[in-house]
Amino acid sequence: MAQIALLIGDELTASTQNVTKILDLFGIAWQLLDQGALVGSADASIPRPYSVVCPISVAGRVLMNSSASAFSPLLNKAESTFFYGADRSDATSELLSHLIGSEILKLVEIPQGDVLCKISDRYGKECGPMSGLHVPVTLRSPQVAIASTSAAGVVAPLISTGDACVFGAVDLDAVRYYLSLGATVIDIDDPVGKGYFDISEHFLEAVPLVMYLKHSFAGIAPAAVERGACLIIDDPVLRPRYGFVNFKKLAATAVERDFSCNIAFIPWNWRRSAPSVIELFKEHSDRLSLSVHGCDHSSLEFAGSNAMIINRQATLANTRMGCHRKRTGLAHDALMVFPQGAFSSVSLRVLKHNGFVAAVNTEVSPTGSPSLTQIRDTWGMAILKYGDFPIYTRRYTFHGLHNLIFDVLLGKPCLLVTHHTDFSNDSSELLEFIDRLNALKLELKWRSLGGVIRRAYQHWFAGGNRHVRMFGNEVIVENAGWDPQHVIVEKSERVTGSVARVELAGRQVKFGSTDNSLRFEFDLRPEESALARVCFTEMCGEPVGKKGLGGQAKVAARRYASELRDELHARAPLIYKQAEKARRWIHASMAAAH
Repeated sequence: MAQIALLIGDELTASTQNVTKILDLFGIAWQLLDQGALVGSADASIPRPYSVVCPISVAGRVLMNSSASAFSPLLNKAESTFFYGADRSDATSELLSHLIGSEILKLVEIPQGDVLCKISDRYGKECGPMSGLHVPVTLRSPQVAIASTSAAGVVAPLISTGDACVFGAVDLDAVRYYLSLGATVIDIDDPVGKGYFDISEHFLEAVPLVMYLKHSFAGIAPAAVERGACLIIDDPVLRPRYGFVNFKKLAATAVERDFSCNIAFIPWNWRRSAPSVIELFKEHSDRLSLSVHGCDHSSLEFAGSNAMIINRQATLANTRMGCHRKRTGLAHDALMVFPQGAFSSVSLRVLKHNGFVAAVNTEVSPTGSPSLTQIRDTWGMAILKYGDFPIYTRRYTFHGLHNLIFDVLLGKPCLLVTHHTDFSNDSSELLEFIDRLNALKLELKWRSLGGVIRRAYQHWFAGGNRHVRMFGNEVIVENAGWDPQHVIVEKSERVTGSVARVELAGRQVKFGSTDNSLRFEFDLRPEESALARVCFTEMCGEPVGKKGLGGQAKVAARRYASELRDELHARAPLIYKQAEKARRWIHASMAAAH
């Protein structure tokens, strides 16, 4: 495997800069060489092994202006080369003719609009978890491609659309050359633009390069320790049946269809759990788990800017969940799932200082600030932009299987969100989605949500040590090998003075800080595991007073009304439809009155 990427170009053009941003994000070393390296003698100082990343137009122009009939030793000695950015220029034709043969090369143009891209299932190592997927893609401009019939047997079609190849591989002189014909490379500094990142909007700009880098630098770049997965259901009260959710059936189905399920539990309901359901959770602790879903589940309760009020809600949520644990004997994971996905940057700092491990959310940007979160933030294991408190992203089924699998390709956990309505009609659509996910042979580790998040970190080996990049405030590090490991853990923490202590298996360990990072070390014997926890100081002091009786009554009314709505939807659909019509009419009348 390559250890460094050599970029070709006399300067850092916009497309090359976009490549370097992705290399930096993935932790891949790179070096810029001028285009003369494509025809000159190999530089002995270049570190090896290496891979080359080069714009098609640059390589084509070099070939056109050179008397040499072949590339330099630089490419011949590379592990592989990734060419990208095709157009209708003579330079593009020159390079592709050199690699494929002018007598068989035929370029076609795919018009802008909606197309279906098919990722080959014949090249699993290169296509990775996305092998075999069919992805609906919107092309925002015409796209150059290689006619598949003309290049059959010469170009390995990794990604095709119709009868055209848009990403392929060619073997020449014992070196594999990858051809990504997309005109541009995604700029991961762009804002996400909507509530979630959608790879279908950037497919040819992103997927070929990411697939190539993940394959070519496997074992070198930091990587996820496993592919964790969990299904999350928002809101249900723990009673035998809530809306369309039947907990006894859910537990049996999770075992039968091989998935795990977490209930995002509203702390306000802490007194209302049925003993029979609690026993189900205890019996199936490997399949069923609890996280924290807000506090009262009131509108925008964690989306404000007042740290004292948010601290009150966070403290009350912890208190209620503690009472639930004491009352039922059922543990929960200190993971926050925001009601309606609404959060503020202030709330994340408050949660960190209230002992929460991480947040899990569908929305990727703070409420009212949709442009703050960049694409690079959503490509990381977790979003760390706001107070270094991690937000692990999750997906609805309507986001599409391709978005979930692209998350897996990036090294993110596979987290799926549902509501009770997804369990109507015997959960047929949801279970079909899960079956398709499991059929992809991704080696998913279905765990409790806490088990997934505590193993959602990156690791790599260097200098005889195992390095761990921590995202959540707790990690479980396991040594599955036969040799002892010295583990060096780093965690992004710009305000290291707020760290109260670091614990390993309940014991305090020494820690230090450097370059906005927290760092600590420990040793693991063979087949040993350890839970590491970073604990923070109090930030807001004693929480402000609780809501008055009027506020508490409004919360209770809202909770009971929401439950009534969900039960009517499942058990009295005709009444539910009429009630929804009445609700919409009332809202419209109130809006018109204002």
